[in-house]
Amino acid sequence: MAFTINHIVLVGGNLTRDADLRYASNGNARLTFSVAMNRSYKDPGGQLKEITEYFNIVYWGKLAEAVAPRLKKGQKVAIEGRLSQRRYTTQEGQQRDVVEISASSVILIGNRAESARDAGYDSRPPASPAGGQNRSSWQGDQGGYTDDDAQYLDESPMEENDVPF
Repeated sequence: MAFTINHIVLVGGNLTRDADLRYASNGNARLTFSVAMNRSYKDPGGQLKEITEYFNIVYWGKLAEAVAPRLKKGQKVAIEGRLSQRRYTTQEGQQRDVVEISASSVILIGNRAESARDAGYDSRPPASPAGGQNRSSWQGDQGGYTDDDAQYLDESPMEENDVPF
């Protein structure tokens, strides 16, 4: 068997719409959304051109449920995953192929406070008296998160330039 790598990393894309959370017949959560990424290049005449590319993302499971309330139109994200392709038949009997990114990790970047406020809640727990964060005493609206999800959530502020790759 040949060695292959199917690994995609998108950093700094913006959601084009609010994420859509649905459930499969087995109860597994399926979150879908689209991300727009801008890129610049110079045409043969030396003119700087900018184009926007759109990527469809699918994210599964408990982590998809946890992040769904925070994925609103305009939110800047970093996505890690793999490119996947699937085929389906429409109600009219036509075969369709879909290429999408199957995410293994979704990280919110950019101005998180504004995104959380737009979503209707403050995602940051108040600072503890010692200046650090005290998650155990925070009783605010946790947007559907459970204590089990806390191990996967990083509530530290992150700006666009903080992404390590």
